[in-house]
Amino acid sequence: MRTFYRRFIPTLALALGLALPVAVRGQTITVLHVNDTHSHVDSFGPKDAHLDGTIGGLVRAATVIATQKAIEPDALLLHAGDAFHGDFFFNAYFDVPEFKILQQLGVDAMAVGNHEFDLTPAALVGALSNVGDFPMTSANLDFSQCPYPPTPAQPCALLPNWIKPGIVKDVEGLKVGIFGMTTPTDPTMQPKPVIVSNDLVGSATAAIAGLKAAGAQVIILLSHLGLNADRPLVAAVPGIDVVIEGHDHFLYDAPLLLDGPAGAKVPAVQAGANYLHVGKLRLHYDGAKVTVEDWEVIPVDETVPPAPTLQPLVEQLKLGIVAQYGDVYHTVFGHAPWDLSKEFDPKSPLRDTPMGNLITDALRFRTGTQIALTATGLISEGIYHGPIVGADVFRPVSYGYDPATGLGFKVATFDITGAELLKGMEICLANVTNQDTFNLQFSGLIYAYDSTRPPLQRVVPGSVYVRGRPLKPEQTYSATVNEGVALLLPSLGVTVTNLQILQDFEYKALLDYITRLEWLPYTAQGRIRDVSVRLCRR
Repeated sequence: MRTFYRRFIPTLALALGLALPVAVRGQTITVLHVNDTHSHVDSFGPKDAHLDGTIGGLVRAATVIATQKAIEPDALLLHAGDAFHGDFFFNAYFDVPEFKILQQLGVDAMAVGNHEFDLTPAALVGALSNVGDFPMTSANLDFSQCPYPPTPAQPCALLPNWIKPGIVKDVEGLKVGIFGMTTPTDPTMQPKPVIVSNDLVGSATAAIAGLKAAGAQVIILLSHLGLNADRPLVAAVPGIDVVIEGHDHFLYDAPLLLDGPAGAKVPAVQAGANYLHVGKLRLHYDGAKVTVEDWEVIPVDETVPPAPTLQPLVEQLKLGIVAQYGDVYHTVFGHAPWDLSKEFDPKSPLRDTPMGNLITDALRFRTGTQIALTATGLISEGIYHGPIVGADVFRPVSYGYDPATGLGFKVATFDITGAELLKGMEICLANVTNQDTFNLQFSGLIYAYDSTRPPLQRVVPGSVYVRGRPLKPEQTYSATVNEGVALLLPSLGVTVTNLQILQDFEYKALLDYITRLEWLPYTAQGRIRDVSVRLCRR
């Protein structure tokens, strides 16, 4: 559920710490990797003349993977987690098509991401049961509280049939150990009764010991923790040779060197999201240590054709989606003159985003409340320039699942005092360095904050205005959110009254609003400002 971000790492890092002298003999391993694919089975993005997407998606990434494996049949194929959620392909088929295609492509291991538990472990069991043998790994999942024997309502005791603490693969006689890690902190997942342990060091240490006992000579951490958690973990745990990351949706330009024990440097790579790229990592093992021989990210763009054996299957699956949700692929509802991003520019003081403004405006227009808000962590992605079809509208607001309709979160309204609203804003601003999750977006409300101030003291006094009037702590305001925000409020300690979950959906509200506007010249408008950025640039 994280932001797309390009981290510029100097390629000199390869020469300084990763290059291997050509005189050294050993064995080279090729690893193809993806992460955070979020059920993007079909291509998406800018449209061709037939209104079909032209970039990304497993249907095109499969061409890249198959081409690479034809050249190097022993290449490992790894997925760093988060296949669930994100597209109509999930809501209609619970990701069974993505798993089956990955299975056919020869996936060797997939980490369990937080979104694999969005709909409780039962949904994951259901998907895997329809796929068969599928190799998943997470070393910090505890299944001891799962009822046994498993029941249809609580089947999580079956998950160890697929999910292992680690997996050992034999690559031309070299044993490669792979272990996954799942983030324990994401507020959107519902893993119970599975326990996602926060003892990351203990879990990783045990997994590495088990892999080495099974003969592993090379250890790969397939991490769905995010970079901020990977850093301290790698620093504390010896034996990790390379980290293939997920969760952040970052796209690295070169391997990032993480500090390991005793001055070691451990390379980490990450390949973006949604099958927009496939990472290709070449590791060299000289009998004692592992070094990076080469790494690249292969773009899955309009120059990559869909896999000819998969395209007919994808088109057939889309017919089932159209039968359930209407023509979400070839009916145009609006146009975007440029890409509408869910991210803010960290170099700019503006902290509202085009997608945040669009979605909150749509919610407020739907209900007529004084304000509307959402969290960036509940906006899956942006909207690309050009004609907009229903599938483009659904992807950004695809969180949640309503069994009756197969859609995502419903619309909710509540009343909140100015004092509680300020408290909630401050709680979320305590995590302001993170583009995701708690980064609030608003319609009908503007404010400024200072990210250099101590937590819970960041809102600039007197800067908060609701519909042009200063916010009053004692006054009660009406607000519209999606169902996910409403469900998260109690965990934040924010009190609201008159909470109502409407028989309406965020997707429908956004679709109708886009249809009404037709043209979407949305930008960052200065609804939210970080004054410290402006001051720092002087």
